Amino acid sequence: MREALLQDAVLNDCGSILTVKDINFRYISFNNSFLNFLGENNQLNILNKTVYEIFDNCNAKLIERYSNQIIKTKKQTVYNIKFNNKIYKVNSYPVIREGKLNSILSSACDISKEENQKLKLIQKVRRLNSIIEKSKELDEQKEMFMATLTHDLKNPLQSQISALELLNKGAFGNLSDNQKDVLNMLIESSKFMKELLYSVLTVYKYDNGLVELHKTKFDLNETVNNCLSEIECLAKDKNIRLEYKNLTDDYFITADESHIRRVISNILNNAVNYAFKDTLISIIITQEKNNVSIKIKSISSKIPENIKEHIFDKYISGMNSDRKLGIGLGLYFCKKVIEAHQGKIYLNSNNIENEFIINLPIELNEIIKEKLSFRG
Repeated sequence: MREALLQDAVLNDCGSILTVKDINFRYISFNNSFLNFLGENNQLNILNKTVYEIFDNCNAKLIERYSNQIIKTKKQTVYNIKFNNKIYKVNSYPVIREGKLNSILSSACDISKEENQKLKLIQKVRRLNSIIEKSKELDEQKEMFMATLTHDLKNPLQSQISALELLNKGAFGNLSDNQKDVLNMLIESSKFMKELLYSVLTVYKYDNGLVELHKTKFDLNETVNNCLSEIECLAKDKNIRLEYKNLTDDYFITADESHIRRVISNILNNAVNYAFKDTLISIIITQEKNNVSIKIKSISSKIPENIKEHIFDKYISGMNSDRKLGIGLGLYFCKKVIEAHQGKIYLNSNNIENEFIINLPIELNEIIKEKLSFRG
């Protein structure tokens, strides 16, 4: 009786779309939400049909690609699809019986509202920057606006993030799984807005000559290790191994440490976000005469040629090709910082192997004994 009630709830009352595909990508089971999603009333019109018989060719290929990934790795995967002008987040899981992968279970939910909110925010920021670029006569008003924006948004936003994280950790009482999911979404959105705000402010300052570098001699090895610590959890979620080698004669450089750290963090975060699961990201530091070279290599989707040629330009982002969102200021910011230090930053890309290389002037100091470390 209980099993029948549970089955009925899943098939008739569950808001999420649930499907089961066999290893030949045929739909062998699904709930009513899937029928509603397709605008279909008769289960027999869907049962035992392949993804190519149900979806358009683009979505069918996307579903097949991630299904093949599950078949190969026997691990969960998450991806987005766009259907009937809506965006759906899909969680797919391997169904293993007697040690063999039997089928693929997928659940999907509509995330159009959240994605549209992010898109609207990005569009607003782009319009704002366009106005700032074209309105040179409004310098004084712009200065007032940016100062107000920093004061009124940055600190309260950080306080909001801290409060949400405390709440999510159960500091004020136990939470249900649904409540935690909502909180995680709010935390992610808040961090996105914080990063967006910081990028806009920093790029604005660089473009208007308002940034003053504070150069000090600091331990580059320590800075890189700190950046790696910040992305360890994100890397573990995708089972990505981080390998760090320092092959220089000296760990110290003279530069603005906070800006250089942000550049390295930005590129490492991009590397992890775009890298395929179960791959390696390597960070190698080498030294040639009075220059230090930082190389960050990862394996990810091929970067389109039209994006590769302009990847360090303002408002150029490869995120949309992976169904993520970005305003294209991160690498532009990195280029500005490195050039302000009389250095160079460029991309070497060969199919799915992508390597960002940073060259910076170095001021030699005494040799440090330990020269090789690994993380991951």
